[in-house]
Amino acid sequence: MHVLRSKDKIQVFEVAAESDSMITSIVADENSAIFATDDGNVISIMPDKSKRLWQFDAAGGIALPIVRDGDSLFVASRDTNIYRLNARTGKFVWKYQTGAKLEKGPQVTAGVVYQYVRDEGLIAIDKESHERIWQMADGVELLAESEGKSYVITKAGTLIVMDNKKAKQIHTVDLSGVSIYVTNVADSRIYIADKQGRIACLQPIKY
Repeated sequence: MHVLRSKDKIQVFEVAAESDSMITSIVADENSAIFATDDGNVISIMPDKSKRLWQFDAAGGIALPIVRDGDSLFVASRDTNIYRLNARTGKFVWKYQTGAKLEKGPQVTAGVVYQYVRDEGLIAIDKESHERIWQMADGVELLAESEGKSYVITKAGTLIVMDNKKAKQIHTVDLSGVSIYVTNVADSRIYIADKQGRIACLQPIKY
């Protein structure tokens, strides 16, 4: 990882894991820079010098991206586990075993961690208790969340609305023409597009 001075782009220092493993993801703020590697290392350093603050080692490579949420860090590993760490200290908080190698990072909202697992679908996990809320075998990606409702797109191009509290499907919408979509955890808006270049922003209604 190369750290540059913002005003003139001069390199201040560079850093790597002791194993020289490829860096897969980075998050940084004024207090630390945290990076993960293909060997399963999660390392926090000072933002202005190559001084390690802490290191956590998983048994498998870390999928990108790692997600920082306040003082918590959520990482998905090819060792089949999702880990929640304290971002300031590196202390282990909890792990959730999915039963399959994880190839992409989690999506984190105020109360839920969503994780896609190949051949298993999308899993919604309570952020505090790390218990499974629901699992959708055909689910691919969280599009948005609003008032306890999850908006999930499936492999078939269907938008499914899940009630997280009841762990129950409450509505479906055909989005079979949609080819591009993004996850939005900042607010409730859903952003989708098709191959004809049409882009739409949808606002969920209350159920």
